Amino acid sequence: MMAAWAMGIIVASFCITYVHMGVMKHGIAPTLNNYGGSDRDKQLLWISTLPFATAFYLCKAALLCVYHKVIPLFMVKRRTFLRAAVIYVCSSFCATIVLPFTTCTPVSRFWALDPERRCFASAVVAFLNTAWILNLSSDVFNFWNSLDLYTGLVIVCLPSLRPYFPLAAESRALNYMKSNTIIGSGRYTSTVSTRSF
Repeated sequence: MMAAWAMGIIVASFCITYVHMGVMKHGIAPTLNNYGGSDRDKQLLWISTLPFATAFYLCKAALLCVYHKVIPLFMVKRRTFLRAAVIYVCSSFCATIVLPFTTCTPVSRFWALDPERRCFASAVVAFLNTAWILNLSSDVFNFWNSLDLYTGLVIVCLPSLRPYFPLAAESRALNYMKSNTIIGSGRYTSTVSTRSF
């Protein structure tokens, strides 16, 4: 969890650096074709994808660690699915980190200013599409894994909330709902005065 926090700080510092470099100005295309920076600026932009992806996957790893501690050992199917999700997230992370180094070789073509040496747009698009597909699909695994867990946590907490149920029964919102659901009364009941001021 601390590593995810540290990576988040690093990604935020890259964003501040981009503002100072002028990358975030209005009119700069996402492909950076109209950005007049140096090779070093574009190299920094390429390097920033690594901590960005790492921050996402470290957050997922922290969430999976919490699930590993909360899901009891007797839930064999749930723990098997959790292990499958861990393996999938780890392999997605490895693929996302390896892709920037393999989609366009040599790597220096990513930040080349010369249009003849620059990577083809299809290589960059292939990297971005693969990265977001792996990220989104691993999110689906995490959310599906948490649905039953959170439902179970709510059910476990219900007995300890018993002292609060009478307070909820006396609330104005519940009384309002009861007054509108009385059989035979189809009229709107209101306590608002209709006097003119």
